[in-house]
Amino acid sequence: MDVASEPHGFGGLTHGSHETSSGSKLSFFYTSPTLTKGAEDLVLVLLHGWPQMSYMWRHLIPMLSEKYRLFVPDLPGYGNSTPTTTGNDKLTYGTAITEALHATYSSPVRVVLVGHDRGARVVHRLTVSKSQFPDLVIAGIVLADIIPTFEQFAAFNNPATVSRYFHWGFLPNVALSVPMIKAFGGGKLCRMLMQAGAGANAEGAKTLFSNGSVDVYASHYENESTIEATARDYEAAAKDDYTAQVEDQKAGRKVDVPILVLYSAQNLGAMANVPEVWQNWVKEGTRLEVKTIEDGYGHFFLEEAPDLSFGHIIQFVESIDISGRS
Repeated sequence: MDVASEPHGFGGLTHGSHETSSGSKLSFFYTSPTLTKGAEDLVLVLLHGWPQMSYMWRHLIPMLSEKYRLFVPDLPGYGNSTPTTTGNDKLTYGTAITEALHATYSSPVRVVLVGHDRGARVVHRLTVSKSQFPDLVIAGIVLADIIPTFEQFAAFNNPATVSRYFHWGFLPNVALSVPMIKAFGGGKLCRMLMQAGAGANAEGAKTLFSNGSVDVYASHYENESTIEATARDYEAAAKDDYTAQVEDQKAGRKVDVPILVLYSAQNLGAMANVPEVWQNWVKEGTRLEVKTIEDGYGHFFLEEAPDLSFGHIIQFVESIDISGRS
């Protein structure tokens, strides 16, 4: 995606970049701090997943930006953001994003964090570790199509899950996965992954693949640096992120802000009892909403069904206390 020209759906947003302490130069689009929205200074932070980039939000940005300021980065090593040099765990990614956020908006920054796939894992980590970010006031979070990393690995005792989520075991073997992807073709793999993750809903698939989306994702996944950075993302999941969640559970550190979990019945719902899983990761007494996305929409339902997704997100955001009090 060429940031020199305005990407489809990003009207009203400005492109920026920030050198972070992780070594990543983070690329992002944002609403100008001088623009006042109906929700005062609340910022919706939109974090994409693998193998995509910020362009996945193109359908939702026009709707969400009507009411809220938006901050829409490419994760470190993805899209137009350069890789980190200090690690690829989700706390490092989240720290880089908060640094860019604070460089853009006055502190403290009140946010609702919205993440899909890998981006949702960054949201989860930032929320559980929010005491490390006193100038980041998290009013609520939205997680799309994930269960916690610990639970994802635990689910691999089911052979069907191992087959469906093969990349969780393949990508962390960076010395093998990176040259194999390069030989196969990163763009070719990206196109196949997008096709495999799409749902059975024909109209949804048409929306997912509209505006040259897969061409954009595939072009970035041709870059060797992107291939390696995304593999190291999964490598960190199998090491640092997994270990961190084991320690979280031992210490009783759980999500303690309002949380909305959206998941595809066709995708994640076929693997796990999503509502039951998340009950164990949210502090007792904290508002937890879990909603199923049906009608044949797949893993990429935020792109496949943007109107439906917007309805769930906006209803949740408008119903929470945006002051950040749990």
